Amino acid sequence: MRWSMAGDAVSIAPDIDKLVLENDRVRVLEIKTEPGASSSEHSHPDMVIYAVTDCTWDLTAPDGETVTAEIPAGATIYLDATTRRRTRAARVRTRSPSS
Repeated sequence: MRWSMAGDAVSIAPDIDKLVLENDRVRVLEIKTEPGASSSEHSHPDMVIYAVTDCTWDLTAPDGETVTAEIPAGATIYLDATTRRRTRAARVRTRSPSS
């Protein structure tokens, strides 16, 4: 499956986003970030995130608006397709698979 949005997260930040599974219906990424780590602007299709650990990210949209996303360990959330830059704000390492 090819994602036809702006820069693919796996291509933009291979040190953060790892492709775990992909077929014609779903794509699963494992996202690992260190405190202060960031990625260039990239896109995700509609997605589900499951947080293995507590994680906090500052997410910056193309228009410069930044929001802080705090996701507690064990939480599962749905997000619409998005394009953004990501900066890891928390002081602990994260590991959270998403699709």
